Amino acid sequence: MEAYITLLYGAAIITGSAALVINLFAAKKGMQFSTEWIGSRSFTFFIAVLVMLNTTDFLIDFFFKGELYKPLFIIWVIAAALWPWSYYGMIELARTAAGQQRRSRWIFFFIALEAVIIVMEITDTIKPEGMSQAVYSGVNIATYALSGIITVICCYKNISKIRSTNPVSSGDLSVYCVVFMLLTVVYIWDEILNIRMAEYPAGLDAIYIAGWLFIGIYSIIVICRGCYAEHKDKNSGETDSETGMKKFCSMYGLTDRETEIVRAIYEGKRITQIADELGLSENTIRVHSSRLYKKLDVEDRVQAANKIREELNK
Repeated sequence: MEAYITLLYGAAIITGSAALVINLFAAKKGMQFSTEWIGSRSFTFFIAVLVMLNTTDFLIDFFFKGELYKPLFIIWVIAAALWPWSYYGMIELARTAAGQQRRSRWIFFFIALEAVIIVMEITDTIKPEGMSQAVYSGVNIATYALSGIITVICCYKNISKIRSTNPVSSGDLSVYCVVFMLLTVVYIWDEILNIRMAEYPAGLDAIYIAGWLFIGIYSIIVICRGCYAEHKDKNSGETDSETGMKKFCSMYGLTDRETEIVRAIYEGKRITQIADELGLSENTIRVHSSRLYKKLDVEDRVQAANKIREELNK
């Protein structure tokens, strides 16, 4: 392996791991952000999958000498199985930003896709003659292309919901999606070269590793920017904010209970946290929230939070 490739791998793994640790720390400390998905489980899952992908790819490239002995074969299968979950992680990240609470039904598609990939990898290794390169690469191209198309459609649908109310968040997610799709194109290109038995470009590895490195660095920037924004909000004019909140609640004719929920939503708290803070059940909070959403003419908590911030910042 070229020295610069090793350095790129190391940098990508380190920055991805750093982003994962910072995000977990933010979640554990209960930090609240204007960007809903920072500190969320979906963001943690997305980064964790990418770090594991980087690590397994590095181990394969570093130790592969033309023969897949048992430990390396296991790593090879793990790396192949992680790819579907990277797409699913991107979808869930966009859904979280749009305020979706339930898991996407696409999870069943990616579970099935993972099973196909694992069976293919095991079959290709166990069979003495292996699979033909055309069949093997053709299946990979189909899975990458289909996963990419589904991910783009799902992400676009959810990002569109928050583009007007939270342009910063939608912009960040768009960057993730674009870079992720570029990496998909690189992998498809790689498989096409394998089918044609063409010479492998020396810089192709560097391109997709640089993509992982960019995602790691960008994740750190996004999290730190969110931390700074939260700190700035806490230390800014609380009196003006309180006055604006009172005017907002009065303008929409909110009850005392709905006002408490509005304050909690403005602070970025989730249903469970609001219920614990007010000493009520989650179902009760959901009932009050449903009435609140109707008064504010919004569909969910994320849209409500965006509308509150928009009104207070006028």
